Amino acid sequence: MHQEKKLFPYFQPIIGAASGTIIGYEALARQHDAAGRVISAGELFSSPDIPADQLIAWDRMVRRQALERFSQSNYNGYLTINISAAWIDKVSDLNALPTIMMLNEFNIDRSRIIIEITESKGDLDKLVEIAAVYRGHGLKIAIDDFGAGFSQLERVMAIQPDIIKLDMQLFQNATRGGIASDIVHLLSRLAKRTGCRIVCEGVETDEDFHFGLSCGAQYMQGYLFSPAMPEFKEPKHYQQQISSLRKTFLKKTLAKEEHKIQFISNIK
Repeated sequence: MHQEKKLFPYFQPIIGAASGTIIGYEALARQHDAAGRVISAGELFSSPDIPADQLIAWDRMVRRQALERFSQSNYNGYLTINISAAWIDKVSDLNALPTIMMLNEFNIDRSRIIIEITESKGDLDKLVEIAAVYRGHGLKIAIDDFGAGFSQLERVMAIQPDIIKLDMQLFQNATRGGIASDIVHLLSRLAKRTGCRIVCEGVETDEDFHFGLSCGAQYMQGYLFSPAMPEFKEPKHYQQQISSLRKTFLKKTLAKEEHKIQFISNIK
């Protein structure tokens, strides 16, 4: 029954906040529900009833499809592929990593591939070791759900990733202000000090985008632009939308600064 499950990749764009262009895509697993609609396969991969070996086999099947589609497209940016930290523990031969073998097979420029380490589980020493192997092959490393727990902070210090993706729940809570907002700003400052680039996930509203800009995030990803789709879009597809969002942000920022100056002037 498990063997018959049909999974396939969809691609969600990651937008450069400054340029407005699509700088990359994240490959995400999808499946069809009983009515034939395309839905996320996330629930399937988090199921405790399916053996890890079966989940790993499905994951590699989707990864292979994603890399093949990427190699056949005219798109010249990055592709981010998710790899579970818990599954990395099961890798026995660091000289025969499945992803590296797939990149060789499809003749993909390794500098265009980002390995996104997901989940908080997994042996940290093994993660550091495998991250070094990926880097040795020219791939970049991203850490997903940063801010979801101390383990992620520990990973950042140990792995020193190229990219940090802010935890979606934390980011969305932060847009409402309060302690969550302070934490996100602190995380952003930490990322800058370590030379990481920040990706804000779960950007769904104009306010989310503006908050991301105020944190210094270089990249945005979320339903404000697009859900995961089957095809790659033209790189400048969202440029006009981003330009409009940035202008609104600038107007609001200037208005706040003018209000501060007026307030100080009145006090004097």
